[in-house]
Amino acid sequence: MKVSVLIFANDCALAGNASASEIVAAALQDHKRAVIIGERSYGKGSVQNVIRMENGASALKLTTASYWRPSGKNIHRFPDSKDGDEWGVKPDAGFEGTPDHSGKKAPWRKDAGPKQVQGSTLSSL
Repeated sequence: MKVSVLIFANDCALAGNASASEIVAAALQDHKRAVIIGERSYGKGSVQNVIRMENGASALKLTTASYWRPSGKNIHRFPDSKDGDEWGVKPDAGFEGTPDHSGKKAPWRKDAGPKQVQGSTLSSL
């Protein structure tokens, strides 16, 4: 049985949760098991440990790990990253954007017509 998986990313979904949800979404997207719709994720792809020092008077925040997609791309958005750089999880082509509360619908909504994705037609979102 083949099941279609859609992952909705916006500031209330992937973008607001970072790390774990981005890792799962990236893995499903790279393995062509899910379609990502909405907005690019936050780009939180690192793990930090806080090491208390001087009896708690100070601390050292040390990055101890980073998350990489199965495709070999780093998920983390570095401070000097640009929009054109590879970071986070981008929506699949044709599935970018969200409703802007102005009454307009995003192009992937069902009333905008069916979309062809990875050999399947998505017609009811």
